[in-house]
Amino acid sequence: TGGALAWHASLVKEAPALTLESSLRLFLTDELRWEHCADDVVWASGNAWGRDSFVLKTDCILPGASVDAAFRVVKDDRPAWDHLCVGIEQVENGDEWDIVRHDSKAPAAARFLRCLCRCSLPASVARLTLLRAWRKDGEGYALATRSVRHADAGKADAEVLPACWRLMPCEAGVALSYAVEFEYATLRANAPGLSDARLRRAMARAAATWCRRLAGFEFRER
Repeated sequence: TGGALAWHASLVKEAPALTLESSLRLFLTDELRWEHCADDVVWASGNAWGRDSFVLKTDCILPGASVDAAFRVVKDDRPAWDHLCVGIEQVENGDEWDIVRHDSKAPAAARFLRCLCRCSLPASVARLTLLRAWRKDGEGYALATRSVRHADAGKADAEVLPACWRLMPCEAGVALSYAVEFEYATLRANAPGLSDARLRRAMARAAATWCRRLAGFEFRER
């Protein structure tokens, strides 16, 4: 569901599990009609779920990586491979979940268009407060995120819908899949004047860049 979840100690078991299940639905649903968006990323409208949103999905191979090392990098080393991530700070943690402050830049296309439109520029970095939940998924892992409101995290600048990374071992290394849902209203507010198609492409290219950077990452065993 949309909107940030108001965090409470009573949610430590239910919320991580529901976040994983709702995020994995992005991969498993047969309700969406997929079309090419940009690079190796496909998109589908969220209208099937009664939402003014869209879903992006992509996958790639991480050659020569072990699934354990790849999972650690995706979860713990995001600033090293995410060109938009400025930093992550843990606020609270539990058994296979945590809550983090995630500072992120907007995609370059959105920043560029705001300058062309002479719109007032947003802060150079937007803060998100995210619940991250993970678990073993067969022989691999699933890592899901969603926005929450947490008393110790401060006020977030934006809210995001569920997203999910899946990592499975394969003959070449690790098969990585990523899916995420975006609300149009949130993106339109941050890039006024940008068409919905260009919004989708901007976010799709960001996801494609993450996969390319991860595919070229030097994974090290611990």
